[in-house]
Amino acid sequence: AALSGALEARGQTVSVLPVSLDSPYPMETAWLRRKILKQGGALVTEYFHAPKPVPGAFRQRNRLITGLSFGVVLVQAGIRSGTMLYAGCAAAQDREVYVYPGPPGAPEYSGSRLLLEEGAAPIESGANVLEDCPPYYWGRS
Repeated sequence: AALSGALEARGQTVSVLPVSLDSPYPMETAWLRRKILKQGGALVTEYFHAPKPVPGAFRQRNRLITGLSFGVVLVQAGIRSGTMLYAGCAAAQDREVYVYPGPPGAPEYSGSRLLLEEGAAPIESGANVLEDCPPYYWGRS
């Protein structure tokens, strides 16, 4: 959804893949990869000979995504979730971690609340993140 939104807004984007560049995985998003390239974006991978994801590929991919980013926005995180692994990658790389807290007491946001207790920045909308972006993201230095 994030890639689609960026492309719809005519932005350039980078997609980090857990498979080789010529892999059709997943077939449902082949159109998205073509559109990324057509609009001047890039596909990046560490898996040059992997037509399907290998064990650990998504964790490694998350490390690259967070490393390429100013920060990450987490909309929902359970305690034991891939989202928490993603947040850990971002924090280890000294990236900003923005978290939507979710409804009070909702178990599917228990990881979100833990991240907020540990110092992640709470957000209610995308505007909260944009306000925090460095000037060079706005074309100013």
